[in-house]
Amino acid sequence: MRWWLVQRISAAVMAGYILLLLARLAILQPKGYAAWQVFWQPVWWRMLTLVCFLGLVVHAWLGIRDVFRDYVFNPAWREWIQTAAELLLLFYLCWACYILWP
Repeated sequence: MRWWLVQRISAAVMAGYILLLLARLAILQPKGYAAWQVFWQPVWWRMLTLVCFLGLVVHAWLGIRDVFRDYVFNPAWREWIQTAAELLLLFYLCWACYILWP
C-alpha cells in the first residue's frame, strides 16, 4: 500500500509541475536562446524541475519494478534487468542535475 501511495504522490507532483510549466510558458512566452536562458534561470524553478525529475524517477522505478515482477519469471534475469534499469534511471537523474546546474 505504501508503494502504491508513493507512486500516486509522484504522479501528482509531476502533474502539478506540468500545469505550472504550462502557465509559466503562457505568461513568459520565451522566444530565442536568451529568453530560454531567462526562463530557466531562477533557482526556485530549477529546484521544482529537479523535484519533478525525482518524482519521475521514483514513478518509473516503481512501475518498472512491478512490470519486471509480473513478466520476468527467472529471478536472476529479473535482478539483472532491474539493476540495469535502476542504474539507467540514476544516470538520467544525474544528467538532469548536470543540465539544470552546469
